[in-house]
Amino acid sequence: LATDPPETIAPTEEPTEPTIPPLGAGPGSHILSYRSDELGDYLDYYIHVPQGVTTGMPLMVFLHGDGEVNRLDLMPEGGISLIVDDIYGESFPFILLEPNTRIESWTKGNIPELLFELINAIADEYCVDTDKIIFSRGAIGVWDMISIYGGFFSAAVPVSSPHQKGHIDYIKAAEVPVWTFAGNVGDIERWYHQYLAQNVDIINGCKGFGKFTVLYGCNHVQAKDAAYVEETFEWMLAQQRGVIPEE
Repeated sequence: LATDPPETIAPTEEPTEPTIPPLGAGPGSHILSYRSDELGDYLDYYIHVPQGVTTGMPLMVFLHGDGEVNRLDLMPEGGISLIVDDIYGESFPFILLEPNTRIESWTKGNIPELLFELINAIADEYCVDTDKIIFSRGAIGVWDMISIYGGFFSAAVPVSSPHQKGHIDYIKAAEVPVWTFAGNVGDIERWYHQYLAQNVDIINGCKGFGKFTVLYGCNHVQAKDAAYVEETFEWMLAQQRGVIPEE
């Protein structure tokens, strides 16, 4: 039987020193490692900095699912960047950050703190628009992070999962606009519906903004791709930290 990983996530091997490219040399795709001296741990990540990068760009953070655990090599083509490229071409309207974990859960041990530290480091290095830091995809991790950090993010789009055991701080989560998705093919995907609808109802009841969309004809894997169409990206980019949309 599978057991939970230890509460501290010790690196299996010593990473190379992190090298975040300076703003002037940043355009392009990079696979790097961020090390936290305070936490004594590291987090690998893939980052795409668009051509013509300027200060004040939005930062979009995508968390992978269980199938990409410890597979940083899958990020350039197995993550979200190909979908973004199909929509926007080479001129991404944001900096794309895709962290990669060595365990299946984004909620274990010091990973939330490590992830938050990485996001802040990238935001500082690239002088991003801190009113437009967007959090999406790997749903349990997204629910967990907005339950901890709430309105630090400008938008959240968790796809195909409620939080583990329903442990959500709805007051904190209501500080950020949330649009959640799930498919309707497969028992587990349909099982998510009642919990995602409940999450949205409670967030709205806390004077936040929540919306749930069913992706008809999609199973769990297909939903992760179908959720990310141009309308979704434009909605995410239109949100601003601290502002709850009326509809």
